[in-house]
Amino acid sequence: MVIVEQTWGLALSGGGIRAAVHIGVLQVLEDHGLMPDCIAGTSGGAIVAGLYAAGLTGYQLEEVFLEQIPAKRRLLDWNWPGLWRRLLGSKHKGAGFLRGVALEQRLEKYLPGPKTLAQLGALQANSRQRRGLIIHAVDLHDGRETLFCDTHTAAGLRRCSQGLHRHYRISSNCTIARAIRASCSIPGIFLPPTIGGQRYVDGGVRQGYPLEALLEVGGVTAALGVQLGYSGQRRDNGKTWGMADVLGQSLDIMMLHQYRLTKRQERWPGRKGVTLLPHIYDVGLFDLAQIPALVAAGRDLIARYLQSRGITAHQSIPTKHRLLLPSVPGMVEFPSGW
Repeated sequence: MVIVEQTWGLALSGGGIRAAVHIGVLQVLEDHGLMPDCIAGTSGGAIVAGLYAAGLTGYQLEEVFLEQIPAKRRLLDWNWPGLWRRLLGSKHKGAGFLRGVALEQRLEKYLPGPKTLAQLGALQANSRQRRGLIIHAVDLHDGRETLFCDTHTAAGLRRCSQGLHRHYRISSNCTIARAIRASCSIPGIFLPPTIGGQRYVDGGVRQGYPLEALLEVGGVTAALGVQLGYSGQRRDNGKTWGMADVLGQSLDIMMLHQYRLTKRQERWPGRKGVTLLPHIYDVGLFDLAQIPALVAAGRDLIARYLQSRGITAHQSIPTKHRLLLPSVPGMVEFPSGW
């Protein structure tokens, strides 16, 4: 009798700098030898997913994030022409406060080897430990969800006459850094980057938590995900609401209701998945000083989850893989009670 090992993927939600939680989760999974077959990310989650799929470890990712604390201003490449046009009342007003080029260039700098989705696909095709990549963004022109995939992942997808797979547009014709930038382009904050003649905005506009994209496109039978949003708690701590606070809370509200639709059991017949909930909704989208605490929160969360599944350090890797996700279909949360 041949035992077919379960394939599983990792879905990483958006949430600004809160994406540092994903790093802690990856570190503990690596420590246990648990490597996903495919990883999907939206917005902040796309940064972690893209750099991880390209070859960075969870510990290297932590170093990358920590480097941004003193270098924060280097990421603020203001769209001065657009801002001046806005002030002067020009018909051609700026489409965002920040250009986003600095973010893309820094991502390019940190990519360890493959720079394009085609190069990453070639690397995955020749690797026994393939780690497919899915980066989720939204086409600003028609609202279509677009999945930027490495060419190896994309090659296995059946597409209709319009080039769509399960209503998703699939693209592999760009650099990894440009795809991540597209997924991170919060409307009104970043200029929408152009890829193949189309402009793209943050994937969170349609799917802040890319669980659905992972299960429908990633070729996996089960999924582990990290959802960085919140569960509707009242945020009223006496602070004056600044622009970043209002934006962050608005995005959280949007992602909460997206998530409530995503987790409905009837949408996932025969599928298995677990969503990890770190409950760090009170951390600001751009609060870089919280990075160390967020990484630690991710490590603590996944350690508690593995313990709940009976996974220990001395077990064999196949045993850990078998215990990682429930044996029966269904979508569950950890901790439960949302």
